[in-house]
Amino acid sequence: MAKDLSSIIRSFFEEESRGKRNVRYGPFSLRFEGAVCKKDGKVLDLTPAETLLFAKLFSARGYAVSKIDLWVAYQGDKKPFRKEAKSLDMHLLQLREKLGDEGRHIDNIYGVGYRLRP
Repeated sequence: MAKDLSSIIRSFFEEESRGKRNVRYGPFSLRFEGAVCKKDGKVLDLTPAETLLFAKLFSARGYAVSKIDLWVAYQGDKKPFRKEAKSLDMHLLQLREKLGDEGRHIDNIYGVGYRLRP
């Protein structure tokens, strides 16, 4: 049974936030309660999918996250991952644009996935 996006967000943030309230990484911060993403203290205006992708990259702390793991972060079990699907790439492109100059901190690791560097 497919989960809706709000329940995916809730479960991801509940899992990540055990014992934490706010976490910083480089110019970014993540407040788990309410799923608030910030850059230099300013709230980022992200869609739910972008929020999940940002949180997944953020929680990896500079390590690469596979495309499949990113896909599952925002799609849950709704759709199987397909290499040729471009929706993940489009969400990451929009996320990079919303991060502004800091968007360059999202690296594409060829053959692996993506990472957020500080």
